[in-house]
Amino acid sequence: MATAKRALSFPSYIDSLNDMQLVNQHRIPQQTNIIPDWKLPPSPFYTINYDASFDPKTGLTGIALILRDYTGRWRGGKSKCYAGVKDSESAECLDFSDAVSWTHDLENTHIIFETDLKNIESYINKTFSGIAWENEDILLDTLDKLKTIPHWRCNFIPRLCNKSVDKLAKYNRKNGITQTWSDQPPKHI
Repeated sequence: MATAKRALSFPSYIDSLNDMQLVNQHRIPQQTNIIPDWKLPPSPFYTINYDASFDPKTGLTGIALILRDYTGRWRGGKSKCYAGVKDSESAECLDFSDAVSWTHDLENTHIIFETDLKNIESYINKTFSGIAWENEDILLDTLDKLKTIPHWRCNFIPRLCNKSVDKLAKYNRKNGITQTWSDQPPKHI
């Protein structure tokens, strides 16, 4: 009798397992849509997020830099426009060079450079040398200048964590803005 009851309940047991599996399958996509957050640097580091906006039709490029301290507070921003830039990698190399120069000018001794271009970060950290030879001189000169900054790092961050500097770079390219902000961020970001 007990064996017969178990045999009769077995199909419903299998159905409940299938239902659980369907529920779990529906949960997986929701968990993979996690949006990354920008993380505060450790004290006493400052962070410069940098990005470039390149127009392949015109060669016009806008670069942007945003400086924040270890509390996440705005400490400055800078933009610059270039004409005749060859490609987006060249634009990003120029942007990194400007970030290092600005850090040097500000006399920051603890800085983290953050980029959303993996090739640049890998080249700077000497883990990959897949940079176009035309851009290598820019990076070699910049790495030489980095020797004057005692404590620095370069990190790759997801594009979603670089949104504000991306928006500023696009705005600068479209409007030809070269400017430095110290007190407050520009209103358009």
